[in-house]
Amino acid sequence: MKFVDTGLDGPDHSLERWLLPLLPDAELFAAQSGFFSLAGWNLIAAEVEKLLERGGEVHLVVGGRPDQTDPQGLRAALDLLVRYPDRTSLIAVDDQVAMHTAKAYFVRVAGGDQYAWVGSANLTGRGMKVNYQAGIQLGPGDDNEHLQRVLESVLAWRTSGPAVKVDGRYIRELWPAARAGVFTSAPRPPRRIGDLIEGTLDVVEAMDSSPEMERGHRLGLPTGIADLDLLLSGLQPGQLTIVGGIEAVGKTALLLEFVRASCAIGSPAGYLTLQATIHEINTKLLAAAGRIPLHHVRGGFMTDDDWRSIAQSIPDTAQWPLYLASHPALTLDQLLLQIEDLAGRGVKLVAVDMPTQVTVPGMENRERELALISAALKTIAMQLEIAVVGAWPLGRGPHQRSDKRPMLQDLRGSGQVEHDADVVMLLHRMEMFEYEPLHPGEVDIIVAKHRNGPLADVFARFLPHYGKFLDHPPPY
Repeated sequence: MKFVDTGLDGPDHSLERWLLPLLPDAELFAAQSGFFSLAGWNLIAAEVEKLLERGGEVHLVVGGRPDQTDPQGLRAALDLLVRYPDRTSLIAVDDQVAMHTAKAYFVRVAGGDQYAWVGSANLTGRGMKVNYQAGIQLGPGDDNEHLQRVLESVLAWRTSGPAVKVDGRYIRELWPAARAGVFTSAPRPPRRIGDLIEGTLDVVEAMDSSPEMERGHRLGLPTGIADLDLLLSGLQPGQLTIVGGIEAVGKTALLLEFVRASCAIGSPAGYLTLQATIHEINTKLLAAAGRIPLHHVRGGFMTDDDWRSIAQSIPDTAQWPLYLASHPALTLDQLLLQIEDLAGRGVKLVAVDMPTQVTVPGMENRERELALISAALKTIAMQLEIAVVGAWPLGRGPHQRSDKRPMLQDLRGSGQVEHDADVVMLLHRMEMFEYEPLHPGEVDIIVAKHRNGPLADVFARFLPHYGKFLDHPPPY
């Protein structure tokens, strides 16, 4: 029996350092934790999966209160454990006292030796690493009865009154309450720069040594347009990007270009639309991937070459880590839950086609409604550390000006949207206003707001018949 205190003895005595070396040889792992998060789960998930693949058992008991348990973490754990129903269990206990005061971890390795940790460490990222945790470690040299009691204390919750089996419905019901806690919780207290600057230097060092350096998106996700990546350094986690434009200028196509570029580097993306059906979106994706005219796909004019192109593009497209959802109507709360669900699946970029069509029940003032939507999108981008991109309509301003060039104030609900967004791109295609366009296919992506960099016009090419954006055309 050994007493350890991370606060006194340092991180080498943390739960993470104790547990991870045991899991590769484990045949049974059981844990009871008051707090449970996605970050904590991610630290052990790979070894837990290997344990299950070789025929082992895993039993987890976590706190059942919204302020204790991260629904994203529960979803990730459930997605793995549900594949082995005979050898796993995932239980939530809504008993705050019991779950706060009795954290326990048990491991039985292949040779039959048993180990336990009883103390204060939670299955969270910080709880496993440091967080000034203390505990008692038990090993093969200790009384086997004590070790067995630790295992029994975890398994006993499977038949206890305040305990429930975690399933998809439980997580869906927990999510709104957990999200409400996130958005109404007290802000973190200020911290001294000396405690924070090391993390910033880590980011700078990662940027400087990244092999992606020349591609201009070392910190963010690619847009698919090289000059735009150079200007923005990609789409950034924690930021809200707004793509504004008049009707039919190419907003949807640009959002799809963003998700295609993200998937092309293996980074999961989500696309939520209130504008089109899933069939329509898939049609656009296949047409762009195979360079097939959209009117061929939609109008029943497919040629043999078109079918060959689709056959060639479908295998790659079907393998993209892309999640799609179409909703004819959605409330703001429902939209935020959808985004949180995507983040729980590992998505780093969420594109929302026309969030302006989302409703806020009980809100009668349209300007105020749009302000709430943009503020919520920015908040959730920061909270989940993902990039959120929204297509936003413009008013009649461009039509009334001689140069037809869009401006920030043309955005619907422009004041608040302009305030919330980190980046605002306005699409301008002069050919839409010309009888005989001088430069067909040319599009200006006007970066009218850039919180962390310069403003500029990025020239690109748009092929509306394919629904495809390309890098800028050669000089005329």
